[in-house]
Amino acid sequence: MRDYDATESWMDDPVLPNIRSNNVINVSWPERLLSATTGVALIGHGMRHFTKHPVKSLLQGMVGGFLLYRGASGNCPAYTALGKTRNVRRTPAINVRTSLVVNKPRHEVYRFWRKLENLPSFMHHLAAVRK
Repeated sequence: MRDYDATESWMDDPVLPNIRSNNVINVSWPERLLSATTGVALIGHGMRHFTKHPVKSLLQGMVGGFLLYRGASGNCPAYTALGKTRNVRRTPAINVRTSLVVNKPRHEVYRFWRKLENLPSFMHHLAAVRK
């Protein structure tokens, strides 16, 4: 694992797969608002008329979902595929680093960690663990 300083991003690491298209904002705010509004309307219309026209409603839902994604994320895969470069921005990368010192011997920490019933004591999203 590699450490990154404040002047570089983990996105610039040549070892990582190319995932740059996911952080590209290539849709303007008016387009995003229009896409999201139209997407919600299409999804709602498709849900209301699903019993009468299931295929049409499914297609409306799929197009609505794409438009909702486009509006929420600001990323349009069609624009990326077409090579749209005007007004393109990248979202900034955020690096978070922390360290923790456990003042116990390794074998004691390992034994505590391996006992699964102890997990809820430090993993607050777990209520209980039973064998």
